[in-house]
Amino acid sequence: VLGRNLAARVFGIYKPVEPSDSRLPYLRTVAVAIIKASRRSSTYIDPVVILLDAPDVINAFAAPGGFIFITTGMLDFLKNEDELAFVLAHEVAHIELDHGLNAIKQNEGAKIFAESTSDENGDRFFSAFQDFAEIGFSQSLEGEADIRGVQIISELGYDFTHGIEVIRRLEEITSRQHGTGYPNNRQELLRKGAQGKNISAEAVESRKQRYRVAIQK
Repeated sequence: VLGRNLAARVFGIYKPVEPSDSRLPYLRTVAVAIIKASRRSSTYIDPVVILLDAPDVINAFAAPGGFIFITTGMLDFLKNEDELAFVLAHEVAHIELDHGLNAIKQNEGAKIFAESTSDENGDRFFSAFQDFAEIGFSQSLEGEADIRGVQIISELGYDFTHGIEVIRRLEEITSRQHGTGYPNNRQELLRKGAQGKNISAEAVESRKQRYRVAIQK
């Protein structure tokens, strides 16, 4: 219920692509693989992957209940499937670790949270959720999601260094500079948290081509 309530409010800001959009099955396939590799697999909830038609917005975020949002701007920004996997795994990690739910509870207070599904309090609750979606959670929570995300994709055979690369590029965007919730040493955290595995260049290239075809780049 909570996730659906938040999703409805997101649609008041961003328009989702048409359900027939050919990119959606591909995004869902990657997301399902990531969730199955996460600790969510023991209490598996089929993810709802929503592609938002926002070419000028580079963002991805998650809501309770397995809702994963990603903008068309983010898809254009990413270069390959390994980068996409890290971005999605970072958001799945937030879900797995209950960051969204717990942070909103702490931010708004137990009373507001308990009443948040009512129309009169929904706006305040969504405002808190929107803040987290746009600027991140606390530095400690974002660091946890980074490390857990890279562990998940490493288990699936993705190259974690592409997660480091996408972070490097995100940090060059003004709206993503430090001073929000993101740790100052995100790239170093990923290097320390990753479980090193030998990844073949051929596998990375194959996924890169698959991404280009699926995303129509």
